Amino acid sequence: MNTEQIVKEKKQITLKEAAEISGYAPDYIGQLIRKGKIPGEQIYASVAWVTTEAAMRAYLLETRLRKERGEAIGGFLRRCAHWLARAGMAFGFAGIARALLWLIIIIVLCFALILFSIFSVSLEKRIERQNLERALHKSAELNIPLSH
Repeated sequence: MNTEQIVKEKKQITLKEAAEISGYAPDYIGQLIRKGKIPGEQIYASVAWVTTEAAMRAYLLETRLRKERGEAIGGFLRRCAHWLARAGMAFGFAGIARALLWLIIIIVLCFALILFSIFSVSLEKRIERQNLERALHKSAELNIPLSH
């Protein structure tokens, strides 16, 4: 049984056929197989590698989806970089750094005010509860009825 018959029985395709499907060079597809990115195998002891058409199409789909996700994220990052570059030209990078520093200071101050208000409210409630307990204790000592 020769190599071509084995390939046809297992529905495998040669690197040349995979190159026609994908548009990649056969050597690159062989490299992808050796790296384990595409399932494939080496026929006996020869240097011929084979893969399946389904594996090749799955790899192409995966790379296309990865590229589309990367372009979406990359597009956002490119817009941010473009905006920063335009702002840098208009205001100078020292102006941008100064504005960012003020923004950070304002955010930290707002956070500190929120923490202060939370802690002051909880402290006020604790003091109020202690004063109420003292008043109840003193009224019980003096036998003063509490009216609601």
